[in-house]
Amino acid sequence: MNNKTKLIITSLASVGLLIGAGVPALAVGHKLYPKTKAADLASHSAAEKHQTKQSKIASKLDRAVKNGKITADQKAQILAKLDELHSFRETLKDLPEPQRKEAIKAKRTELKQWANDNGIKLGMLLGQRR
Repeated sequence: MNNKTKLIITSLASVGLLIGAGVPALAVGHKLYPKTKAADLASHSAAEKHQTKQSKIASKLDRAVKNGKITADQKAQILAKLDELHSFRETLKDLPEPQRKEAIKAKRTELKQWANDNGIKLGMLLGQRR
């Protein structure tokens, strides 16, 4: 068997493995997964990512409460503020770039003031380690 034949066989085997492993992302928009299905997959995936991120944040905040870095009330305030920020991000999607930048700048100022007023380090809200 020459090198060209080996290369072709290896390529075909790789493609077969990908298809056999069920990689639907490669087929989105194809006959098997129409465009309406692609939108459903994207929104479902985004919701799952948000839920996973929220549970990770909640466990980090639980540790912070346990270690005495924040109070349970501060934890609740942070979680509520994160939900508010998630909704805020959704509203930014439809804004033109200059308005979006201005809204983000205003929200950043508001967050700094909120964190200061509630005795919360801004890094706790933003998920920064320090």
